[in-house]
Amino acid sequence: MTETVPSIYEAPKLKWTHSFLIIFVIASLVLSLRMGNALSDYRQMGMANDRLWQAFVWEATSIYVMGALIPLVFMFVKSFPMTKSSWKQLVPLYLFASVVYSLMHVVSMGFLRTSIAHLMGDSYSFWGLMGEFPYELSKDIPSFASLAFAGMAFYYLQETRNAQMNALALEAKVAELSLSRLREQLRPHFLFNSLNLISSTMYEDVEKADKLLADLGQLLRHSLNESNSHTVTLRDEIEFLKLYSHIYNERFSGCLHTRIDIEPGCESAVIPRYLLQPLVENAVKHGFDKQINQGEILIKAHKQGSRLLLSVKDNGRGLTVPVDDALNKGFGLGQVKQTLELLYAGDHVLELLPGHQGGLDVRIEIPFLTQEELM
Repeated sequence: MTETVPSIYEAPKLKWTHSFLIIFVIASLVLSLRMGNALSDYRQMGMANDRLWQAFVWEATSIYVMGALIPLVFMFVKSFPMTKSSWKQLVPLYLFASVVYSLMHVVSMGFLRTSIAHLMGDSYSFWGLMGEFPYELSKDIPSFASLAFAGMAFYYLQETRNAQMNALALEAKVAELSLSRLREQLRPHFLFNSLNLISSTMYEDVEKADKLLADLGQLLRHSLNESNSHTVTLRDEIEFLKLYSHIYNERFSGCLHTRIDIEPGCESAVIPRYLLQPLVENAVKHGFDKQINQGEILIKAHKQGSRLLLSVKDNGRGLTVPVDDALNKGFGLGQVKQTLELLYAGDHVLELLPGHQGGLDVRIEIPFLTQEELM
């Protein structure tokens, strides 16, 4: 049993009033282009100048009726699409439709010409025109074929665009789900690590552990109050990091210092939520481990042209595994890498470099965007 995936995107439909207005404008342009040669031909045929209005009526009724029939031809093509597998079976139906199209064209022209001639105090032979139906049919079959091919091309392009937009919408939906999964993985991860940190402190300093629990409560309130958006301003991310870093600083009795250097104007930049927190956690957990003497973490952000440059630098032990392993197997760095790939699709840079005085320097480059620019 197969399931049909519902369409995510549908092209906006053109209103019938707009369609007829477009057809009317095009038909009027065609009429204006044809009238010059048509009047010249009628004069050569001996038509008096005071009868040239008839030439205009004949040309106008032919073109405007043809224009009015275009939506019907397009509806027919949409109802009976000609494909590689069905075109042989549909050729007789299309031939029959071309005859019906020509009959509607001729009857409508005859009715309009007769009515207009009556209003002008003149006469027009409706049945005389019907007697010329074979001649009119020879002209209408190519006309119907041209309109049918135009309809096929229109619906083919529409379906192709719908398919492309559906593919993009599906990719966006997959990215949205993946980002939600990453976010939900990160939230309990830093919570468990913080609880383990507090648990180890309980045996050493109960008062400090109690203060750490209070700090953790404040951190969790900040986390629970956040929106469902996968992006935040750099200002909000830094506020979260200050709360988070304070827990580690308390745990290590002030031996771990976090410095933040944000260039003025960068606070409004939009970045992925939880982009920097895993990097700070990674620096503490793997950079300093148990032998903290005077640890320092430096978080920097500045703007360079249309790009936002971020870095988290520590003076710890540095990488103890190859860069590829750290990015692909490590939880924190791996989450950061996946988040950047999902949100920026290659328009980003993630580098792991050795610090000038030891430690690790994680650098990120992403487009500088504000919430106003994303709206």
